[in-house]
Amino acid sequence: MHITKKLTALTVTAIAVALGAPATGHASTAVDTSKTYLITTPSSLALDVSQGSRGDGAPVIQWGISGAGNQQWRFDPVGDNKYRIRNVNSGKCLTSPGGNIARGTKLVQWYCGGGRAGQEWRFFSGAGNSRSGNLILGGGYTMPSGETYYPALDVPQNTIVWGTQFQLWGAESFNDPTGLNWSSAIAQTFLLSALN
Repeated sequence: MHITKKLTALTVTAIAVALGAPATGHASTAVDTSKTYLITTPSSLALDVSQGSRGDGAPVIQWGISGAGNQQWRFDPVGDNKYRIRNVNSGKCLTSPGGNIARGTKLVQWYCGGGRAGQEWRFFSGAGNSRSGNLILGGGYTMPSGETYYPALDVPQNTIVWGTQFQLWGAESFNDPTGLNWSSAIAQTFLLSALN
């Protein structure tokens, strides 16, 4: 039984490295802030501001790649490997309204503000410092149960439906050997492709 648990832990750890999800003690990765990025899902759909809106509160959705400004993003450093992710078309930032970290919170764009809650993201890259990985709001939060909750950019139910609004969902630590719950890891893996 003990050997089986160790083998299972090693297998899940190998999956963690392959998927690039944040692991306990895994540091966030620096992003080249001189670049503009297309951010895509595993289904090759782009992080997109709905209908090219420039208004506060516009939904951030997944859409087919067009290359338009509403699908182009810049990473503005705020310190400690955290970034505001700014849309090129609107100049507004990927935001969890009111700084909410609850599972299922729908993400929008909002005016980028110093210290504004819900706008500071970390990028946890996959193996070998790849540009594929997870975008985590803030970092890990210790919950009353003792678990560590990582509010991650997430495609609801890993759907491929165009127009689906992105949400927060957790990759969570339950003090297991991997430090993670892998139920939605694929839906939280994004590719950052530099456009310049």
